[in-house]
Amino acid sequence: MLLEKLKAIQAKEALSDTSFAQKLGISQQLWNAYRNGDRDIPKPLIFTGVLKAYPELAKDVLIFLYPDGDILPQFNDTLPNLHQTHQGNQQRDFFKRLIARVKGKLNA
Repeated sequence: MLLEKLKAIQAKEALSDTSFAQKLGISQQLWNAYRNGDRDIPKPLIFTGVLKAYPELAKDVLIFLYPDGDILPQFNDTLPNLHQTHQGNQQRDFFKRLIARVKGKLNA
């Protein structure tokens, strides 16, 4: 669903793969791999770019992260079980900021 919306936005804005990837903050090769289904979307990497470029997709990002709805519609602060490492802490902080941003957009 998120990928389809991103493809639709790219088509609507008539952006090349290179331009769209730059807007998302990723390489053109990486965008092509996601778009063609050759790679899974790495959550923190692309979502930061999606939320910066298209904040209206905040709810779609959250649905992508939690497809079973275990965070929707109540938007509790349940976070993925991440290892207590520096990288895990960075990911946890990313998800906390993401959840806060989505809550703010939905309450606006």
